[in-house]
Amino acid sequence: MNAVPILIGNLDDEHSHNARLKHFAERGIKPVTAWGFNGVNLALQALSPHEVDQKGVKTFVEPQQIGEVLSYIAAIHVGIETGKDFIVFTQDAELDQGFVSAWNPIEADIPDDVGCVQIDCIDHAGMRNYGDHNSFFSRRRYPFGYSAIWWRNLRAKVAVNMLTPVCSPVDVLLMRRVYPSLGHTTSIQRLSKRVT
Repeated sequence: MNAVPILIGNLDDEHSHNARLKHFAERGIKPVTAWGFNGVNLALQALSPHEVDQKGVKTFVEPQQIGEVLSYIAAIHVGIETGKDFIVFTQDAELDQGFVSAWNPIEADIPDDVGCVQIDCIDHAGMRNYGDHNSFFSRRRYPFGYSAIWWRNLRAKVAVNMLTPVCSPVDVLLMRRVYPSLGHTTSIQRLSKRVT
């Protein structure tokens, strides 16, 4: 695995973080921790609405979701500082037992024009192979899921600025702002999922 693994940690739940580190170690991965933010404890509030319905009723994201976005931004910054390509794992990412051996050939085949790869894509409906690269699907629409995303370092520097202002959950911000302009694909093989 050439990419630097970045694991979002939660200072409010050190026991859970230690369990996640053990989970990663069992799979041969020693991640760098990017400490996240608890939006509830910090009493964060969105200033911009997530959605406005036809009647003009505004829906705002919850403090927890704001904390998740800020945590994800912090993790991308940690990854950028390594100077290498990296994978951001959420604090509740559950990896397949053979993650590293399955990921290595996929990572070696990432097309040059791709800036990020969703490793935990749930739904491949309506997708087709990405050119000659049989390990990836090209996008017709952008699927949910962000427990594990590989980032090309130079493209991540652009993406991190697209995630603010925070007015939607992480996966929605990625789908609306980042994926369309960054060179996005999904791994055909799902190697990670969120456990919460």
